[in-house]
Amino acid sequence: DLQAAAQKQGLFYPPDPASQNISTIGGNIAENAGGMRAVKYGVTKAYVLGLEVVLPDGRIITLGSKCIKDVAGYSMTELFVGSEGTLGIITKAIVKLVPQPETVITLAVCFASMDGAGKAVPEIFKAGVIPCTLEFIDATCLEAVRQAGLMEKSRAFVHDDTQAMLLVEVDGRTAQV
Repeated sequence: DLQAAAQKQGLFYPPDPASQNISTIGGNIAENAGGMRAVKYGVTKAYVLGLEVVLPDGRIITLGSKCIKDVAGYSMTELFVGSEGTLGIITKAIVKLVPQPETVITLAVCFASMDGAGKAVPEIFKAGVIPCTLEFIDATCLEAVRQAGLMEKSRAFVHDDTQAMLLVEVDGRTAQV
């Protein structure tokens, strides 16, 4: 729901945990969820500005604010992010949204060996490319995808000798991407 509302304003919330379709924002904050975009955008704690929390004794407290630079005293907001509900239950949150990227492109890059795929990852970063997601898929997983009939549904061509694949997604301004 948060992503849909943000998208209507040309914005998005970068953390994208695998459970996002069934989880709550309070749960994501309690877990300091990240997801695949954490490579580029970081995890939940970078996007939580303020919280309303119910403490174990029933008191309700407000932490943080709408201000990006809220540095007076201890950062109690950060203490609750990732506390897994042990300090209190999050009932409201103020989160930072960022502009949607103009373009998102995904590449499927096949390798003859897992070692080759592994060596490519630091080279991607050395070249100055910061992917928003980067997923490693080994031959066993690729075979499971083939057997499930999902390979035919994708537009990716995967040679039978592929031992590893990198799914690399980049986003940003169209000219950069």
